[in-house]
Amino acid sequence: MKILFLLPDFPFPASTGGRLKVFNLLKHMSPMHQCDILCFGKPDKTLEESFQLQMPKVNVIGVLPLKTGFGKWFIFVANFARLLPPSFAMFSSHEYRNAIRQACASCTYDVIHYDIINMAQYAYICEHVASVHSPNDATSLVYMRVTKDLVWGLKKLYYLVSIILLRRFEKKNYHSFTKVHVVSLPDARYLLGLDSNIDVTVIPISSGQVNGEARSGNSHPDIVPTRSLRVICTASFENHAIADPIYDFVQTFWPRVRGAFSDVEFVILGKNIPDTMLLVFQNTPGVKVLTWVDDYSAFLSTADVVLVPDRVGPNGAKTRTLEAMGLKL
Repeated sequence: MKILFLLPDFPFPASTGGRLKVFNLLKHMSPMHQCDILCFGKPDKTLEESFQLQMPKVNVIGVLPLKTGFGKWFIFVANFARLLPPSFAMFSSHEYRNAIRQACASCTYDVIHYDIINMAQYAYICEHVASVHSPNDATSLVYMRVTKDLVWGLKKLYYLVSIILLRRFEKKNYHSFTKVHVVSLPDARYLLGLDSNIDVTVIPISSGQVNGEARSGNSHPDIVPTRSLRVICTASFENHAIADPIYDFVQTFWPRVRGAFSDVEFVILGKNIPDTMLLVFQNTPGVKVLTWVDDYSAFLSTADVVLVPDRVGPNGAKTRTLEAMGLKL
């Protein structure tokens, strides 16, 4: 088959859950099928060359910059007038639309893969081609869960408006895709509740090649470990439902853990950590903060315990839980 992947981000390095999903998909499909990718991102020749070394059969037909500044806000207003979700603005591009048309004119694709809901806005361009939409979750449902834990303010208002417009888009457009892929039954049931004609399939989250492979090192609770114990937590601190429990853990429970196990360390792999929290973390004995790792799976496999803050079901909690379970942690 000939498959065109429309992606919101360049899938290398596979340092995030979204990139890892696409990376694994391309790795397993490209030896058997023609896989072309058209994505947003910052063009980087060195990065593309490194990617091609690992994926020699994947054709990168374009990496286009995201909308920023005035152009993004102009599209934001125009999209709002058309009742489109606010998140579409950053990924709405005349150049990207033209690139899709050129790609489809030069190749007769069997399938077009639209990754996450922000890419679904381009489905009208090639309606005659079989389509797979992979939002992973029912996006409006995720926003509902996140909004419950937000205090009243502009951010919560933004989310509430987004919920209405995302739900409207899902209800109006998802039935037109040949297949919609989500990762859980609750997401599938929610979408079918919007429109019973949506052809939705549940494909559970996996952890790639590490799935089902026990990590090396101590795995028996009665055996004294030969190295320091390590607790790992990965999170985006933009979400208070995630950030606050981690901060509370460090302030309240971590001293007790250190009291019982003096050589244990707590490693936080996080982004957008507020300066006040970062200062507390850096001054807490046994706590280490990272913002980047080259190999996420290898990093996670060094953990003895993975801490997953899940006060009200924050976005991504189930992913991190299953990644840890896949590594037998």
